[in-house]
Amino acid sequence: DKLTKSGFKTIYVPGYEHLFLDHFKKYFQRLTGKDIKHLQKEYGDYRRPKTYKIFYLWPYLVFLDCVCLFIKYLFQPRKIVLFDRYFYDYVISFQNLGIYSWLEEFLFLLLPRPKNSFILDASAEIAYERKKESHYGDLDYYEKQHLRYLWLSRKKNIPVINTDKTSA
Repeated sequence: DKLTKSGFKTIYVPGYEHLFLDHFKKYFQRLTGKDIKHLQKEYGDYRRPKTYKIFYLWPYLVFLDCVCLFIKYLFQPRKIVLFDRYFYDYVISFQNLGIYSWLEEFLFLLLPRPKNSFILDASAEIAYERKKESHYGDLDYYEKQHLRYLWLSRKKNIPVINTDKTSA
């Protein structure tokens, strides 16, 4: 809002926005005979193997969707495009879900780096306390996620901003 009020033309892209993946979710639902909530719960459960092998196709569909999304916003003349989350967040998610390989890492890390990027970092304990009511992860999950984001910051040379302290 501050950029827009200052006269900059901006586009805000919410986290995990997709161009065509919602259509694939419906296809997965028909293919498996399970409702979408069941599929999302199983897909998101990082502690167990995936029942449906089609889940392993998902990272490649996400990659294609990310490329299309990037192209969509690439040609926005004189506009600042703000991604709430960038494609790198998928790399972290896929590592967590156990459906990640060197090929996915290679593909996702090939995507163009934003001109300005940063990672908001909180310790695992604080992240867990902030999210325990709305997310499924236990403290171990947040410790692993924290390490994954630090790995990403080193891999892509992205500055890290510590958010452990909150204003009172």
